[in-house]
Amino acid sequence: MMTGESMGVRRQNLARLARLTRKELRETLRDRRTVITLVLMPLLVYPLLSISFQKSLLVNVQQTTDEVYSVGVESQAILGEYLQPLLARGDRILKAREQAESERSSAGSGATSPAPAARVSFRWFPGSPLEQHVRNLDVQVGVRLRPLPTVVGAPRGLQPVYCELIHRGNSPTSQRALRFLEERLRAVNDASVRERLANSGMYPGLPAEIAYQPVAADTTTPFSLATLVPLVLILMTITGAVYPAIDLTAGERERGTLETLIAAPISRMALLAAKYAAVLTVAVLTAVVNLVAMSVTILSSRLGAELFPGGLSLVLIAEVFALTVLFAAFFSAILLALTSFARSFKEAQAYLIPVMLLAIAPGLLSLMPGLRLNGLLAVTPLLNIVLLSRDLLEGTAAPAMMVLAVVSTIVYAAAAIALASRVFGNDALLYASRGSWSDLFRRPELPREAPTPAATLFCLAVMFPCFFLLANVAGLRVGSVHSQLILNAAITAAVFGLCPLLFSAAQRVRLLAGFQLRPAPWWAFVGAASLGTSLWPMAHEIFLFGRWLGLASLDASQFAAVERMLDAFRVIPPAVVLLTLAVVPAVLEEFFFRGYLFNGLRDRFRGGSIVVVSAFLFGLFHVLTPSLLTPERFLPSCFMGLVLGWVCYRTRSVLPSMLLHAIHNGLLLGMALNRDRLAARGWNLPDAEHLPRMWLAVAVVVTAAAGALVWYATRATNAASERIRQPHRAD
Repeated sequence: MMTGESMGVRRQNLARLARLTRKELRETLRDRRTVITLVLMPLLVYPLLSISFQKSLLVNVQQTTDEVYSVGVESQAILGEYLQPLLARGDRILKAREQAESERSSAGSGATSPAPAARVSFRWFPGSPLEQHVRNLDVQVGVRLRPLPTVVGAPRGLQPVYCELIHRGNSPTSQRALRFLEERLRAVNDASVRERLANSGMYPGLPAEIAYQPVAADTTTPFSLATLVPLVLILMTITGAVYPAIDLTAGERERGTLETLIAAPISRMALLAAKYAAVLTVAVLTAVVNLVAMSVTILSSRLGAELFPGGLSLVLIAEVFALTVLFAAFFSAILLALTSFARSFKEAQAYLIPVMLLAIAPGLLSLMPGLRLNGLLAVTPLLNIVLLSRDLLEGTAAPAMMVLAVVSTIVYAAAAIALASRVFGNDALLYASRGSWSDLFRRPELPREAPTPAATLFCLAVMFPCFFLLANVAGLRVGSVHSQLILNAAITAAVFGLCPLLFSAAQRVRLLAGFQLRPAPWWAFVGAASLGTSLWPMAHEIFLFGRWLGLASLDASQFAAVERMLDAFRVIPPAVVLLTLAVVPAVLEEFFFRGYLFNGLRDRFRGGSIVVVSAFLFGLFHVLTPSLLTPERFLPSCFMGLVLGWVCYRTRSVLPSMLLHAIHNGLLLGMALNRDRLAARGWNLPDAEHLPRMWLAVAVVVTAAAGALVWYATRATNAASERIRQPHRAD
């Protein structure tokens, strides 16, 4: 139970927080750029969008009601004597047929008559050569006619002719004109054949009469326009939060006023909360102004019926506003976390440009009509709110997916705030000098034991495009499977081995210490080898769990391609296959991820957090394959990364992790190549089914025993290291 004194202290702290929040808001709203973003941009943008939408609608209506085709002929005489009579008769036949079908459809279903067809007219251009006119875009279609021998009894003006239609295959307009002419000429031919059969007393019918009945939905949503609304709202909300987030963190650090705030009698978390409240308030105000401006513009311009067939109701506006506020809370936290790293206004702007591009990408993906909000997308940051807003506008939002998207976004916002609280007001950021690109490439005077975090991340950023480009170039090379395997192993060695070696040499990082190539206890190697044999059943179950969540992109054809690839591997010496596909990737991936990257980020991420970060990057790298995205590999790769990172963390050496990784890869590859032999002996390994419970139980027991062995083998070393660090902490 709270005492009166503690309640007084709490009220005093809340009062300080409120005053600090008001101070941040006053400074933010006094900024002219914030006012322009908040008020003037919505007043200008939405009327311009309204004009563009209405212009688009008018152009579409005009295109559906009137169309003129340019047709070239060799001479005016041929046009009047042959082509125009054929087209006129074909047009009459098609109109009579359409009218009869419309009457039958109306009598059977009581439906209203269809919308009037487009009015098509021709501009005739006599002259030759026709091919040149079509190629030069003078006409859409050229018609070359050659009279055939006269047929006795042919209708007047309909003597047989040879008709050649010249068109551009890559032009939609030329294709539409071609179809229009072809339909009428075919109608004349079909009618002529039926008439001759009837006159000769033969049965004029066909074995299969085909009729087409287009069916339209009762209500159709104009996707191309309505789905732009969430994207526009999100972009405007982001714009409102950018400048306050930069100004209240990097701006104050650049002006030298952040030190004064840090010295104030208030916690850094409370100071960050006040700044977050200010950024969120400005973002929400921007969302309100944008929502009001959008609603007024839609209602006043009569675009509501086109954008929202169900009507723009207050409930719909409230739902979209609530989602926009949620997105503003999420993005304000992200912006605040990023700008807390920056030492200057310019540096913060450089950080935010990629974030803006990442925010636009989900909005563009939401324009895809086949993209639905499922379990995976409902927990994908940014994309979940965009898709949920689109589904609300279309009236198709599922309650379960709505709850999942909202809860996951709140969790992501809280995680971003937690990250910002760790770096906000950090002494290294407050008092460190501004870095430049030359600092990244400047070679230190003395050797070092580990790479810097900046160099580590820069190396990772260089490795990904190198791996992507080299793997794609290797895929273009046609050769034997044997040479392809060796080439892929060489690319892996160049990317995961040569790149970090070059970066470490440039920074004078000691090879053995920088890549953690230290000796480890022998019992740790035994435990790592045991883990390599026991982890695959759990990785398989995690793979199935990921596919159940929606992390699936491979179809039956791609699995069949994998089977063909395995068949090709079976004719190659097993030593070559194991070396290139199991040992080389395992050793070199551990050389980078648990060696260079793990050691370089250890100072930034203390304790077990470095294990999680390296596992996440390890899983992400296995998803971003050069040929396609394989999201189903993310969860099992992260699981393996966690175990490999823990082993490296305990042993302080990358060598046991290399052994574990190589045995795991080799075991999976061996089972895949010898699946038929294993099945013949009763070891049937299902592909898409859960493993037997006995297998899983044995795997769990062996994994626990192997983990305990690694822990036991390294307990003395870790205890000694802890005793060495304790005096330094006391100092």
